[in-house]
Amino acid sequence: MTRLLLLLAVIPCFAFGAVGSSFAQDDGGFDEQAAQEAGADVVTEKGEKDQASKTQARAMDPEVRALNKSLAELTMDLDDNDRRHFYTLYNNNNLISTVKYVRDHIGEAIDACSENNPDMEDDLRARYKKWTDAVNEKLEEAEAQVENMVLVQEYATDDAINEVLKQADDLRAKTQENVERIPVTSPEACEYLLNKMDETQETMLRYLGTVLVAMPQAMEAP
Repeated sequence: MTRLLLLLAVIPCFAFGAVGSSFAQDDGGFDEQAAQEAGADVVTEKGEKDQASKTQARAMDPEVRALNKSLAELTMDLDDNDRRHFYTLYNNNNLISTVKYVRDHIGEAIDACSENNPDMEDDLRARYKKWTDAVNEKLEEAEAQVENMVLVQEYATDDAINEVLKQADDLRAKTQENVERIPVTSPEACEYLLNKMDETQETMLRYLGTVLVAMPQAMEAP
């Protein structure tokens, strides 16, 4: 497998792609450009497949088709307001999962940098704690909003919606497992990681803020 060398945890397209790129539409679909804005530098060995080709190949996976089918079946009979509500809920859940993915990526990079640069460990771990405290607080609020959106809707059973969300989360997790992540741990790369923490924290909080803003908008009467 081609190695993926990470200077900083990223939001690659597949964090959204396989579970969302088919729904970048008026129903409240993904903004993949916004996803990429939260990323950092990625270096891959020569021979890595073109990202567009990989995204296209993923779209043909049976699990992707199964998720698309589940989404179509759940939404085919919804009116415009209920459809907007569902896709807002669905996209918010995917944003939350992506933020968690970034959080875990950065945690792995912090551990690797601390192990290889013990003189930097205290600063790295202190900054990561501040990062996670801020992001986790916003995550809890965003997750509560999504749970509330599931509870208040009347166009599907709670179990039906939660099953689709789980299907999307499971597919995302499987996709991520197929990527080998090897953090770059030179002093320069770890210093870069530390210096980028303010920026990535702000970006994650901004993304989670969109969940909190979108929820009351989706709840408005038609």
